[in-house]
Amino acid sequence: MQPHPLVRHSLRKTNAGISVIYRNGNYSNNLSGDNFTAEINGNGDIVVSADLSKCLYARNKSTNSYYDVNELAEDHLILEQVYVYDGQVSKKLKDFASRNNAKRVCLKLRIGDNLFEFPSQLSADTSTAKFIIIK
Repeated sequence: MQPHPLVRHSLRKTNAGISVIYRNGNYSNNLSGDNFTAEINGNGDIVVSADLSKCLYARNKSTNSYYDVNELAEDHLILEQVYVYDGQVSKKLKDFASRNNAKRVCLKLRIGDNLFEFPSQLSADTSTAKFIIIK
């Protein structure tokens, strides 16, 4: 049983653009996610979550977003960076991080029934939240 979050904050419920970069040089600019949240877990870490499942359930299976979300699920072990291109998410996340003084950051990405967790370094400005995956 996991500890209940001490603090949870909604960053954005609707879609925001997401880009990913892999260690092998591949990248994708065709992803989007929704239901962005930030929470402080029982260990005092910031946990940022986003759901990318809408890309997986695209009606047209030949779209770039469908291909790219499947590639992310397959290549998650070589993920290097994640960018969320949304001023609302970035600003709220930056404010949340400064208010809560967390030790570490964990990025959780849901793709269908799969949940991928990535220890990360976070930087956020007025328009972009950047997660550098720690391996």
